Amino acid sequence: MKRVSLIICMFVMSIFFCMSDMSSLTAYAAGEVYFTELTTTSIAFEWSEVAIEKLNSAKKECSDARYKDFKVTIYELDSSYKNGQKQIKSYTVSGKNYNSSVSGLKKNTQYFVDIDAHISGTGYSYTFGLNNSCFTMASETYTMKLVGRTDTSIYVDFSEAIETIKSKVTEAEGKSFYYMGLTCNYVEQTGDAAKAIKQARTLTQKEGIHYNIHDKDRRFTGLKPDTKYAFSFLFAYDYYDKNGKSVKKQEYIEAADFKTAPAGGYSDDIGDNAPGYQSNGRTDSSHEGKLVITWGSGSSRTMAACDVTSDENSITVDWSKAKVTKSTKTKKISLGFAENTNYDAYADWEQYGSSWNEGPNMRKALKLAEQNQYDCTKLKKYTFTGLKPATAYCIVMRCGFKTNGVECDDCYVTYKIKTKGNGSVSASGDISKNSAEGYMFDGSSMREKGTVVIDWTAAEKALLKQDVIKKYYGTMSRSGSLRVRYTALPEDGNVSSIESAYKKLTAYKPDGVGEMTVGLPATKTRIFGLDMNSKYVFCVEFPYTYFEYGETHYGTTRFYIDETGTNYYKKKALGQLDDGGGGSGGSGSSGSEIKTIEIYTSDGCLVSRSTVYETDKYVLPKNFLVPPAGKEFDSWRIGTSYYKPGDSVPLTGDIKVYVVWRDIGSGSSNTEPKPDKIVKDNDATSKAKEYDGTPNKGKDNKTSDVSKVENHDVSVSKDTVKLSKLKKKDQAVNIKVNTKGKITVKNASSKKLKKYADFKIKGRKVTVTLKKGAPKGTYKFKVTIGAYGNKKKTTETITIKVK
Repeated sequence: MKRVSLIICMFVMSIFFCMSDMSSLTAYAAGEVYFTELTTTSIAFEWSEVAIEKLNSAKKECSDARYKDFKVTIYELDSSYKNGQKQIKSYTVSGKNYNSSVSGLKKNTQYFVDIDAHISGTGYSYTFGLNNSCFTMASETYTMKLVGRTDTSIYVDFSEAIETIKSKVTEAEGKSFYYMGLTCNYVEQTGDAAKAIKQARTLTQKEGIHYNIHDKDRRFTGLKPDTKYAFSFLFAYDYYDKNGKSVKKQEYIEAADFKTAPAGGYSDDIGDNAPGYQSNGRTDSSHEGKLVITWGSGSSRTMAACDVTSDENSITVDWSKAKVTKSTKTKKISLGFAENTNYDAYADWEQYGSSWNEGPNMRKALKLAEQNQYDCTKLKKYTFTGLKPATAYCIVMRCGFKTNGVECDDCYVTYKIKTKGNGSVSASGDISKNSAEGYMFDGSSMREKGTVVIDWTAAEKALLKQDVIKKYYGTMSRSGSLRVRYTALPEDGNVSSIESAYKKLTAYKPDGVGEMTVGLPATKTRIFGLDMNSKYVFCVEFPYTYFEYGETHYGTTRFYIDETGTNYYKKKALGQLDDGGGGSGGSGSSGSEIKTIEIYTSDGCLVSRSTVYETDKYVLPKNFLVPPAGKEFDSWRIGTSYYKPGDSVPLTGDIKVYVVWRDIGSGSSNTEPKPDKIVKDNDATSKAKEYDGTPNKGKDNKTSDVSKVENHDVSVSKDTVKLSKLKKKDQAVNIKVNTKGKITVKNASSKKLKKYADFKIKGRKVTVTLKKGAPKGTYKFKVTIGAYGNKKKTTETITIKVK
């Protein structure tokens, strides 16, 4: 729920309240305490940024506002303590000072810093809290190795350090080692290595731990040529010790004297690195001057909610059992109604604000409700009729509500609902069915100074230019990272050997496969340490983002870049495996000149490039492209001539082939080919239950809809815990993962609840522990199942209510 000054709306149970002659507010914010130095026995920290900001804000309302003394409390965090923490120190700091330090602590131990602050002045009072946690230093740090460099980039690998830490846990009989997250920072090194590392460590400590980075290698770009750098990585992990106790630790992985190459001689190895959308935190501007109660608005949503149902051609809003009253401003109950359609959420959030934004169609319904589109003052329910089946709609009710102790004079309550009916297809299902696989789009490679630069820029553009992905405003994911795997190709050029090499790229922990992580945004990278006497194939696991009615979804596909030419899976799909003897990139008589065949969409977008020899005839493939809406395949066009699939074309030079579409059912305008759908691997091998590594056309291998886990991947022992039981002892909830793939879990509960819940992963089971004394509320855990075989990564949010 959001409160604005123009709305007089009293919520007795809300934390926001006003008094006639004094304003008072209590709020808490984590992460605004920054750690400036950590040793094995001490911590130093400061909170000047937020303290100064809040004091300046207070002085706008009260000129003599000032801080009283800060109260600082230090807790040691350990699962063996009651409620997981033990207070070890409590003291005050002058209201004029914004920093402090504590000594006499244990090494490699987690501590929680809690600061109570109070600003007071004439007729003014404002109280808030700040907190953050950290680990003291361990006795030793770990190092990383330099993988490679250019004049503007450094590639590092710290996998050995992580494996060493993991081995030590195993040697101590620890179990269920879990990589929680990583934070990394670097500084330009101008002198002593130890001093530079300390500077980098200070930056890392201030930033705190990230739980969304799980790499074992890293690329740093945009550096100065011929310059030294120092790096500090903060690595967080947890495990169970031999007694079954939950243990959380952090270690530092650090290095210095890593130097970039002298300037010149290196090509671009980053590509498209334009920054992506950044959340602005602004509330949707259409809410200004209104109390808009959207999905996720908390208890106020329940108080104002109506019963909204649908069938194929109608939607009914029923408030006969709700606490709805007339708006005191309009003396009416009004409804606004609009059809919902897909839109570019990033652009919309940028323009109108990203917080509480339900899109342009909801804004339209909001405006119509304000204009009293449907006057329902004398009704208890209203039915919208004559609607389209399987179609989404937005509804806004302008009203008030009144219940025990809670009253609102004027508000707008929003609803999203679909009519029932056949033909409703999810965005992920639509993309899975109607888009080409990633291997149908070519990337490129280039050898340079003993390295290989791979480039998937053209593949990315061609993939996202498909009509079905454009329909959902698909875009390259510009945060996080992607994975590149690579292996050497067999020298014999045998089809079976090549297929085996390709399959290794998607197998679990295969031999002979290299791997690197590429931070996004990027459409190129450089691979070091390859045998320059061999040819390689590279698999780029490309993530992209798309939207369904403003909700964010994620898809992943694989691009293959083969140093010998067209990749194997594409040649197989196009029926070209026999070209030149069936090798991955074609073969032929010594000295033959290679010719290039390029296939384009009707509007000139390159989607395929393959190589053959001039003595060969080129056989036009079956159609593998997805037609635009209302169209079907007609023919292939080369110059002014038209051909059917299977026609042979003599090669007198490079050729460009364009697809020709026609209206569905209109009959061929140029020739008589049989329209074909996207080429799929439908042989017995691809239908086998055990995944063999070959990319197949199917929703599990095409997109990952993180908002839903299908096939009962995750089951929960219970979703409700009684508060009375938690008053006596800890309560456990078991989450069972029923599919293969690496399991990761994130505690997504609110800041207030997070410290009362913990979890452990053991085998295929996640045990969530709600600690004794945990308060009422909804605890949330995001369970992610990593990709395994032909099943892509999926994420489900598990909610556990304490009541």
